[in-house]
Amino acid sequence: MAGARTWILDRLDAERSRWMLWLPVAMGLGIAIYFELPSEPPLWLGPVLAAGAFVLAFLAPAGSLARALAIGLVATAAGLGLVTWRTATLAAPTLSRPLFSINVEGRIADIQRLPEGVRVVLEAVRLKGNGVPAPEMMPARLRVSLSKGAPPIQVGDRLLVLANLSPPAGPAAPGAFDFQRVAWYLQLGAVGYALAPATVIERGRPDGIVRTIDAMRADITARILKALPGPEGGVVAALLVGEQTAVDKNITQAMRDSGLYHILSVSGLHIVFVVGLVMGLVRYGVALVPRLALRIDAKKVAAVLALAAALFYTTRLRHGGLRADRRAARSYRAIAAASRLVGDHRAHRRARIADRRFLPDVLRRGDRPDRRLGVGRGLAPAPA
Repeated sequence: MAGARTWILDRLDAERSRWMLWLPVAMGLGIAIYFELPSEPPLWLGPVLAAGAFVLAFLAPAGSLARALAIGLVATAAGLGLVTWRTATLAAPTLSRPLFSINVEGRIADIQRLPEGVRVVLEAVRLKGNGVPAPEMMPARLRVSLSKGAPPIQVGDRLLVLANLSPPAGPAAPGAFDFQRVAWYLQLGAVGYALAPATVIERGRPDGIVRTIDAMRADITARILKALPGPEGGVVAALLVGEQTAVDKNITQAMRDSGLYHILSVSGLHIVFVVGLVMGLVRYGVALVPRLALRIDAKKVAAVLALAAALFYTTRLRHGGLRADRRAARSYRAIAAASRLVGDHRAHRRARIADRRFLPDVLRRGDRPDRRLGVGRGLAPAPA
């Protein structure tokens, strides 16, 4: 027993420089513990546990295993507190029972192009018909699949459609995909399908930078699918703007079976294209102005602007909205590449540390803790 204890302590000491890399794992453990609890924990539980663990870390000797474990407990408690807080802040009414032949009116918040039609997310919802809930229990958002023959629509339009609605369904079997949980964190109080073509009762414009870019992405997707109505149109839309819902189901399954699905979702190929294009345009543009080319380092300027373009592309255009997911890791890799080009050795060293997945993993667990349960896209091959 003493020999085993000595061996374990020696191995832990040899990994001392990598202890910090276990913080995202500890945060994920706290998130997993939350979803295994039989009842909803109070909001104060996570912060109190984190504060207690922080005190233990402060009292433990510097550089000791006890301090490292206490810091891990702080991260675990932080993960528990974050997901508890997020669950509470996203609470929204949901339907208690199915509703049939209901007039649904709402503003389009998102458009998803599917091979078999169009699916929209509506907000500022009004329901009219038999058995509709009281105004204070009206779903904040709901998702409806539109029937064939739907008019041209864009984000911000106000829509009226006759539809059947139902509460989000739970898992079909123990341990199966739980759409009900996903819908909670998306604030979807109902899902359904249209019984007749929808009507646009008011043309609108998206509000805010995120909605504006989402509308632009939806418009680009619609133009691609119009020019390429076959299955290849969905693949092109996924590669250009990250809209994977338009990809044909048979193609999706074939790419998953062959291990190539990550090309559509998390491949760094798209980032390389953006960075290379911006760097090339900037460098050649500077070279066209002799006075400018003699006074600035075109390579450094091009690297900084290419980095900014990559960050904008990953967080806004390709995936819409500031969601720190696997895109955060790609962004930090872009920082590492740009710092090499710019020549700042200290920034390069910091970027290499970030490239070890410590900071990106902490960010993505802190931003969307409810998404840390499944393997999702995390099993896609990471660039070397």
